Amino acid sequence: MTIHDHIRILFDGEEMQLLHLPGRSDFSLVTFDIMHARANGRSGFAMKLALKRGLDLYAIVPRRPNWYPEAEAQVCAARVRASKDRPSLGYGASMGGYGILRYGSALGLNAALAMSPQATIDPREIGERDPRYLRFFDPISHDKMRVCAGDLPPISYAACDPQFVYDVAQRNLLDERVIPIDLPHMGHHTSHAMTPSDNALARLQEALQGRTHDLQKALLSAARGTLQFAIGQIRKDLAGGDAEMAYLRSKAAHRRFGEDETLTALLGRSCLATGRNEEGIAAMSPLVAKRPDQIIYRRTLADLHEAAGDIAASIRHLAHAVTVSGNAVLTRKLRLLRDNSLGDNNMAMAESA
Repeated sequence: MTIHDHIRILFDGEEMQLLHLPGRSDFSLVTFDIMHARANGRSGFAMKLALKRGLDLYAIVPRRPNWYPEAEAQVCAARVRASKDRPSLGYGASMGGYGILRYGSALGLNAALAMSPQATIDPREIGERDPRYLRFFDPISHDKMRVCAGDLPPISYAACDPQFVYDVAQRNLLDERVIPIDLPHMGHHTSHAMTPSDNALARLQEALQGRTHDLQKALLSAARGTLQFAIGQIRKDLAGGDAEMAYLRSKAAHRRFGEDETLTALLGRSCLATGRNEEGIAAMSPLVAKRPDQIIYRRTLADLHEAAGDIAASIRHLAHAVTVSGNAVLTRKLRLLRDNSLGDNNMAMAESA
């Protein structure tokens, strides 16, 4: 018998699945999963944490990016309430963060910790302030889906990056009872501040006990130690025109975290912005060889070659990018480079004659 054999399926619907992993913890953890998760009877948000730490876990897992339609979610909530026998905390990220806030009261939760949650994906309410999920909106299954005050458990937290406008727009739609936690530079990945497992367990306990100051302080400290925080800082430096600081942060992050694709791409951009073209080419060339059809990487490498004076190499990379993407901006850039290259060649031939 494996550890997964202890997982019980309490509900198996068309939209979602409810799993229960019995544990010895003095509280139950109730989770909703992210939009990319798919119910399979074994996996659920925070399942690895629960297995490692012996948590009593109820995991609600979607079958598609459905934002947990009410009919089946209420069935899951009733079954959780009937089954759990100890205080309970809700936990989820993004679509899962929406779930724990929207059904926190129905689940009988004592508290909820939502990382980068949505309040709604209804275009009539969120509109272009957050267009990321509008394609998933169904006016029938998502009727009156916005998180309201009556949906919330007694204590509710919503963590998000105060510089990430889409998540801020969502958090601004939440009731004032929801306590905000700012985690700058994390983008939509605030849940990264919940690793490793000992950190996660301590933060869950703080949320359950309503220890707001301790939770805020510890989450921010944990966030600052993540790769995601470093990436966010570098992106802000580049956007703000401080390319030298972006370069220095990129080098420091490489030493600390090792090889990372996003980090390498940012190093390439910072090298381009600071005139370290040969170093940028050396960093970006293996990345482009690994991901030959990634257009942004190709464009960065093409720009580095152009800045280094190797127009032929720049044209070669831009041509590949145009072939793959058909991007109009890159097409114009390629045409301009080719025209300038032909003009330079004709001038050189005339001078030699």
